[in-house]
Amino acid sequence: MSDESIILRHDIPRDDVLAAELSLGLLTGDELAQATRRARIDQTFAGLVEDWDIHFSILTNDTAPARSH
Repeated sequence: MSDESIILRHDIPRDDVLAAELSLGLLTGDELAQATRRARIDQTFAGLVEDWDIHFSILTNDTAPARSH
């Protein structure tokens, strides 16, 4: 794939990106700790993470993981 075929989306809200990264297990260290803590106390953010969990589970034919927010 050439670089020209990569489309970067700059209109995706940062919270959505962070929630998706948490859902995929891409965060480490302080970023992981902060996002996990936020998912426990911020119901809106927790909902975003759950939405991404469901979205990604459909792509992999798995059930959404049970996540304790």
